[in-house]
Amino acid sequence: MGKKSKGAAPQNGDTAAVAEADGKKKASSKAAKAGLLLSVSRCDKRLRDARLTKRVGAATAVYVAAVVETVLEAVIEAAGLRVIKEKRARIRKNDVVHAIRSTPELAKLFAHVTFSGSPHVRNCARALMTKREGEAYDAKKAAAAAARAAA
Repeated sequence: MGKKSKGAAPQNGDTAAVAEADGKKKASSKAAKAGLLLSVSRCDKRLRDARLTKRVGAATAVYVAAVVETVLEAVIEAAGLRVIKEKRARIRKNDVVHAIRSTPELAKLFAHVTFSGSPHVRNCARALMTKREGEAYDAKKAAAAAARAAA
């Protein structure tokens, strides 16, 4: 019994051609098949670990990964535009917060989210503020009420 010759391997290091020559299919991730950058397997694992339901469908993780990727893309795009406008090289957390608060769709999506370390605190009890912050808050609130009354 002699060994079968597999033929000459490609010289340029093309892994797909090597796999094809060996008769094997090249492995590809669920994210690559769906055309996503976020890991579908990680989303699937998080959904299963959360135990929201007894069963999780195969397409559910793909859909969740696609939605999260779309939201991330919108946030990073808006923050990146602000960074370019200010002629900087890095996106900071304040850029992300500003991008979310200034885009109406993202602001609605993140309406009940408080970002840690953000300079803007929403719906904070006056008792938790310093005296100076409380006075500024009251002045701003009075100005807004006056503007509404004038309109």
